[in-house]
Amino acid sequence: MSELGDFQNCYRSIFEKTNGFVLNWPVGSNIRLGDFFSLKPGKLSIVGSINDSNVEMTYFDPYENREIDFSVPSIEPEKEEKAKVVHSEPPSHLWMIKQGCNSDYIGNKMLIPHKRKVVPPEVNQYITRLQKPSSFFFSAKGVRYSRLIDFYKVHKRIIRRLATQFFNYSEVYLVTEIAHLDKYSIGINREDNAELVTSLEEYFNGDILELVNTEIPFVVEKADRFRYLKLRENGGKIAFRALKMTLSMKAKELTVKKIYNSQDPEVKEKAVEMINDDLHNLIPAIEINSSNASDFFEWQPMSMEDVNIFLGST
Repeated sequence: MSELGDFQNCYRSIFEKTNGFVLNWPVGSNIRLGDFFSLKPGKLSIVGSINDSNVEMTYFDPYENREIDFSVPSIEPEKEEKAKVVHSEPPSHLWMIKQGCNSDYIGNKMLIPHKRKVVPPEVNQYITRLQKPSSFFFSAKGVRYSRLIDFYKVHKRIIRRLATQFFNYSEVYLVTEIAHLDKYSIGINREDNAELVTSLEEYFNGDILELVNTEIPFVVEKADRFRYLKLRENGGKIAFRALKMTLSMKAKELTVKKIYNSQDPEVKEKAVEMINDDLHNLIPAIEINSSNASDFFEWQPMSMEDVNIFLGST
């Protein structure tokens, strides 16, 4: 298991609830629209960006009857008509997620003996417990999405550049949507019964997810047995959706045909295993160049299987 072992429940839950968003790694690191990267267990490596000068993109605009430069924003703010990006805001509850986590409220009430009167508590205390390993809470505030809207116009050109120049026919992922978070809080436990004790001066009726998203000041009295804990951290472009450049049906048909036509006894013996496993290692035997690369590759949404590869759990 990779160093991301304790983060598995968190990453999977965020991916499922937000319909495909992944936190960048290390958590809190920024990532840009148009970045392309490779995945290995415990490692997300950004190789470049379609914004880079050596990956220039243009597409033909029939309305203007000329080639148009394709660009994505690298610095905010950008004019939407130039950046070709659409912005939206998701429902806030999508980014408030917890598992194996509960909170107890304790009010330290004081009794004034000679008046026999209970006065309001001087301290309100919240004890948040994460019972089992890999339990977690994650809450984000001020979430905004930015998405490429002209990607379909250049997706084949991107394939030709990436497949023939950067990745030598291996899988590559391209960031097509960004979640920008103003603030985020995350807690992941290392052992059973991790405990976070916070105190505040005023009464608050809610759980830890709601508390960290308010402006109410609080003090962390104790944080015990946590693998990772960040509260009200400044966010940024720290989560993304991506497409994976993978083999097209045509490429799979050709490689399967090549396997069955092979005269190599070892290939024939392992034919079923090779077909069901990974055909990428056979692709270089087929002549691929910038003019035909888009016939052999296509874009597919990043899946839970890809997330599991990253988490090192496959």
